[in-house]
Parts: sequence; structure tokens; C-alpha cells
Amino acid sequence: MNDFQERRQRRIDRLKERAAKTDQASSDSWKRAHDLASVIPFGQPIHIGHHSEKRDRAHRKRIEQTSRKAYELGKQAEELERRAEAAENNHAIYSQDPEALQKLREKLASCEEQQETWKRWNQLFRKHSGDLVALANVLSAGEVAQIRQRVDFRKFHWPNQEVKRAVEAYELSNNNAEIRRLKERIRTLEKRAERTARPPRYIGEIEIRDNLEFHKVELHFPGKPDDETRAFLKSSGFRWIRNAGCWARNIDARTDWAIEQLEQRCRND
Repeated sequence: MNDFQERRQRRIDRLKERAAKTDQASSDSWKRAHDLASVIPFGQPIHIGHHSEKRDRAHRKRIEQTSRKAYELGKQAEELERRAEAAENNHAIYSQDPEALQKLREKLASCEEQQETWKRWNQLFRKHSGDLVALANVLSAGEVAQIRQRVDFRKFHWPNQEVKRAVEAYELSNNNAEIRRLKERIRTLEKRAERTARPPRYIGEIEIRDNLEFHKVELHFPGKPDDETRAFLKSSGFRWIRNAGCWARNIDARTDWAIEQLEQRCRND
């Protein structure tokens, strides 16, 4: 497991831990609310004008507040569990992953293979006029089953339309667009891998570092920047990274321009 995967797993573990603690806090609040309510005899009303009225109303309000807190904590626990599950099942390929290039190339190969398979299906489907029995002689049983499922689906939803192809044109178009997108991402990451980190440079007391592991440029200020500088940084794509204690943004064509603008602002000040 590389550093990226370890950080990802730690985030999932933190979400699960927070979900468990919040769920326990919700259960404790429900128990507390039940204990508070158990001292009131079932169906007993508030005795208006009695010396106990004020105390009774306050007690019932505590029951309501505790129950509401328990409900809200329960909803928070459900949301944390949902986020942990989503993070665990997220198979997106992130550029920060050291294995990103390998994964993208594997996905590209799969998409290209799928594209060629679909084209072959359509050619054979037209050649045999959609006869699935004839297709069984030239395709595998699994491929024929997939084509049959596609044909049955379209016949069910659009019974008055003739099925002319095994794979619709929009599916081929979408897959082709995905192939182009993957090729572009691979080219971008290959160029990124060739980049070398520049030595630290300075604008006054502001240190500028290249963090190629995360493909970011970092600005390390000696203290907290003033309001105007922070507003400029945010408008220029920089974000405060609490764990690193710096302002950072992705390295792209506008990064150097943003740093030049910052340097000009510092000179004017």
C-alpha cells in the first residue's frame, strides 16, 4: 500500500470512527430522554397552578431537547456512515495516486477493447439481419446473451421501433469520448511526471515551494496574511491547507501568473 492509499484508508477509518462515536452518543441521548420521561406517570398532565407546574414544564422541555439531540446525532451518524461507504466504494483514479498512470492505461485499454467489440457486434448484427441464432455461430455464448439482453430491452421499451444494431450509436460515441478523455489525462500525467521541482524561492519573507507529490505550489507566509492578501489568494485559486500550514494551488498555466501578481502586490505595499 503506497502513501496515497494509506491516506485514503486513514480518511475512511476516521469517518467510520466518527460515525460509531456519533451513533453511540445518539443512543446515550435516547436512553437519557427515556430515563427522564420514565419518572412521569403515563398520561399525567401538567397541573396548572400547582406549585410543581414550573418544575414539571422544565422537566418536559429537557425531555424534548434531549430527544431532539438524539435524533440529530442519529442523522449525523447516518451521514458519516454514508460518506465512509462512498469513500470506500470510490474507484475514481486520482492524479495524486502514484499508480494513476498505470490505472489509466489499463482503463484506456479496456475502453478501446470494448469499442472494437461493439463495432464487431454491430457489423455482424447487420450482416445477419439481427438473427441471434446465426450470431451464435460466430460469437461466444456470453456475447450473444449480452446482445439478446440489449435487443429485448429496446423491444420492451420501444415495441414499435425496429432494432437495427446491437449497440446504439450514442454508446459508441460516449465510449469514444471517454477514450479521448483518458488519452488526454495520460498525456497530462506523463508531462507532469517529467517536471522537476524548482528550488525554493522567495517574495520577501514568503517562501514558495513546488510540491510535485500533490502537483501543487505552496506559499509559506511567516504569519497570517492580511484580509486583502487572503482575498487575493482565494481569488487566484489558492486554498489554505491546515495540515501543511501553507496556501497552495494546483500547478498549471496560471500558477506563475498568480505568483507574479502576488509579487507585484507585495512591491506596491
